[in-house]
Amino acid sequence: MTFSKCLTHPWTIALCMLLGAVTGTFLPAVGVTAFTVGALYLAIVGMVALPLQVVAGFFGLRQVAALPRFVPRVTLMIAISLALVAGAAFCTTTIGSVLDTGSALSAETRAQLGSIIQRADAGGVSIDLVDRSTTETPISTRSANADAAIPDNFYRVLAEGRLLGIFVGTTLFGLAFAALPREQTQALGQILDGAYRALETVIDKANLFIPVLAFGMTAHLMGQTGYATIRALGTMLGSFFLLVALLGLAAVVVVSRGARTSIRDVITKLKASLVISLTSGSPIAAIPNTIDAMSTQLGFSRGITELLIPFGFVFVRAGTAVYYASVAIFIAHLYHRTLTPGDLLLVWLSATGAAFLSAGYMGAANIGHVSLVLLALHLPADAVIPILVSVDPICNGPRNVLSLLAVCALTALASAGLPSERRASPDRILAMPVSMTFVLTGSQAALTLGCAGVIALFVFFIGMGIGAR
Repeated sequence: MTFSKCLTHPWTIALCMLLGAVTGTFLPAVGVTAFTVGALYLAIVGMVALPLQVVAGFFGLRQVAALPRFVPRVTLMIAISLALVAGAAFCTTTIGSVLDTGSALSAETRAQLGSIIQRADAGGVSIDLVDRSTTETPISTRSANADAAIPDNFYRVLAEGRLLGIFVGTTLFGLAFAALPREQTQALGQILDGAYRALETVIDKANLFIPVLAFGMTAHLMGQTGYATIRALGTMLGSFFLLVALLGLAAVVVVSRGARTSIRDVITKLKASLVISLTSGSPIAAIPNTIDAMSTQLGFSRGITELLIPFGFVFVRAGTAVYYASVAIFIAHLYHRTLTPGDLLLVWLSATGAAFLSAGYMGAANIGHVSLVLLALHLPADAVIPILVSVDPICNGPRNVLSLLAVCALTALASAGLPSERRASPDRILAMPVSMTFVLTGSQAALTLGCAGVIALFVFFIGMGIGAR
């Protein structure tokens, strides 16, 4: 095993997270320093992943547009995306109501949750749920939502990291790029391909810092959140992690059947992507590793993969839907709200809608979209935001992992019927027996036999001459 693979091995990451949890509990200052170092990795990934997402989208749209039945195939992709997110929210609503999380909390646990809210109120905690980084640039006659969805400056949304605006700009340019003849786009295609490979190399080298990030992130969370808060929210976290594991396993089964391989092999191929999604905190950091694993290693269509992986990370937010539904059920039971079948239907629909509305948002903005689900049930969203702020970083990694697996399942379903692009292993190639076959025509065979006869006579006469002497 090489040194780079050793650094990104799951057991290495697990050990770093365990050490980080212990360090954050007893030496929180060390955890803050390690988290600062790990933040350099996030900065590098954020700088590289967005341009890579754009370039991959260009190539994906061009290759998918060349496939047969383009419109029905794209329609099928959209329908499966809706079904995956809605299905995740439905399973969470159903299983969450059966588990009845939040209804049997002790008085001590309720007092701990109340103290979190009181500390937030006393400290004057202010949470900005809207990205106001562009308020210095006035936008006339346009609403903020319209600017986020249809940007008037593609370079600005790319620099600000607005995923929804990047998706719209990439789609429009990619469709125009795909409509042009190959002869006219050959030079640009070579430039984009070189940029694509360079960006992949940068992220591959940056992934060597993942153990430091895993250590610092875990230490920072334990130092900031504390064991008492995690224990108070244990029922909600436990149900959320259980649902992520079950739904993630179901997605892996879909991928394994599409690739005609074992579940263990799928997990092995996606190992690097899962580790990055779990530890980095960024929903797009694992894009290059996932594209390589799904296409060259598992054999799914390269065009489908390059199109769905970048865009699916923005829209197919199955993990976010599970998180919203889990929080809504927990808060409802926390306030002794008995959920009727109509309420459960409302949780399902609102969690699905909020997951799609949160497309392109990260961090505290996700908490703001939770309030849409809570307000639909007439629950006090403002009062529980401090609780959600304390637990959201813990749920961010598993949330990204489930969304990644949902996108992989979407890719497997959309690639059905297309030829496999699995790349043979180098070890297997070397182990294969090498055989050569010579095929000669009649004239070539006669010429060969004649030359052999002449050589034989020549050797015979030479031997007789040497013997006579």
